[in-house]
Amino acid sequence: MALTSRLRLPSRSRLAAWTDRALSRLSLLTAVAVLGIACAAVAYVVAHSKDATYLPDSVGSLLPDPENRLGLDEAARKLSTGEAIRLEKGGSLRFRTVWIRVDLAGQGPIEDKRLSLESLRAKTAKFWALKPSGDVAAADLAWSALRNGVAVQLPDGLGDRISVIGRVEPIAINRVQISLRSESEIASRDFLFERTGGLLVGSLLMVSFFSLVVAVYIRDRTFFLYSAWLVTSLRIAAYNGDWDP
Repeated sequence: MALTSRLRLPSRSRLAAWTDRALSRLSLLTAVAVLGIACAAVAYVVAHSKDATYLPDSVGSLLPDPENRLGLDEAARKLSTGEAIRLEKGGSLRFRTVWIRVDLAGQGPIEDKRLSLESLRAKTAKFWALKPSGDVAAADLAWSALRNGVAVQLPDGLGDRISVIGRVEPIAINRVQISLRSESEIASRDFLFERTGGLLVGSLLMVSFFSLVVAVYIRDRTFFLYSAWLVTSLRIAAYNGDWDP
């Protein structure tokens, strides 16, 4: 009986060792697969976020109005001077009200086009079209909210030598990107934003869940905190992207 027990022990040891190796390899392959899918999703989003049809940053400027005191004339004057913030420097502004100016002179025909301001989600807004002389050519331009910004309807019959000034109370503002697009192009961009944003959020949620499982399995606080940080970041991104109003 003792001899039988001694003969069975090596077999059990080999089985346990093989199981441990298999589980280790499975864990490693799972981790590589999760990170690979997440990296592929990020690469896809970055590749599809590049667009050569954006207008140059030099056509736009921003002017914070924290006290909400400026009128159109004073804001237009300051936007034309050195008091304004260059568009590429205007990310993550934390003011109640911000003025934006876009000079469309020399940017091509604007007929049947809308001015798209991406990464600028507005709670309220008002837009004017100004002539080169500074006089108001059209007031209260129609605008609509997009998933990733706003689209302003440009007036007809004024040519392309106009500038657009807007007074915006933002929900969220990042580095504003400007473009002239038709209505169908704007709808296509909105759909692309939804698809790529959903893909990115889904892949990061998968990484977060995987980190939580690892934290529970190995009882490591670091992975738990990383998972919590990812979920918190995604909640903020969802709010800014209007996925979680």
